[in-house]
Amino acid sequence: MEKLEILIVEDKKNHLADAKEFFSERENIVNVAYATNLQEAENQLNQTNYGAVISDIFFPTGLNKKENQIKVNGLYQRLKEVINELKEEASNYLGYVNAPKEWLEGRTEAPCGIYVVEKAKEKKIPVVFNTDAFHHSDFLESVFRWAKLNEIGFVDVMGEGNPKEWKKAYVNCIAEIENIKNINFLDLKRLENSKSKLEKKKKEYPKLIQKASDENNMSYKKFYLEEMKEFPEIEKELKKCRKVIEKYKI
Repeated sequence: MEKLEILIVEDKKNHLADAKEFFSERENIVNVAYATNLQEAENQLNQTNYGAVISDIFFPTGLNKKENQIKVNGLYQRLKEVINELKEEASNYLGYVNAPKEWLEGRTEAPCGIYVVEKAKEKKIPVVFNTDAFHHSDFLESVFRWAKLNEIGFVDVMGEGNPKEWKKAYVNCIAEIENIKNINFLDLKRLENSKSKLEKKKKEYPKLIQKASDENNMSYKKFYLEEMKEFPEIEKELKKCRKVIEKYKI
């Protein structure tokens, strides 16, 4: 099997260490490159055709002061529409006429992950946000809204000091790559549980249909018959997910 090329965009040393530990157990399956700022990430994306990208949201641009201001203003313009929507929904929502001064001066990290997502989507690369965004509360809701509008997978960790969920972010990427409809099936325990429930239904439903028919309960009969039509597709998805779990060492 050809190795999957993944780009990780992360600037915090503790999170980078956790990511490297997680992916070291899968080094025969994936090749991982790392970027710690926007400039590095954009260069990497221009040079390599990655199979997936896992990106933080708030991190430095890595640019000089003038270039940083241009990039940061561009970020604010992308968020401006959703910020205005949020202000209409809640009059006390924090918003700025221009990009926050802290971003412009490089004193506070801007949501540079937005640029990474745009670049990845342009190249049709599956991308997932993996963040511990609790300490970026001022603009967090606008970024959440932007991510939802752009159908971006989002893995967040609440609580200071907690490690990021690299496995969950990885699974989100694999689900998109392999076109998995139910991401829960990529958890082996949940997969086995779903398989057991399906087998139980396959045995019980014919009896329930007969009972509903005997009692002239057509609504129940229709319900069970409609569900049974979905069994082959669910069974097919379960088998596919088991192969995916083995293939990517989930």
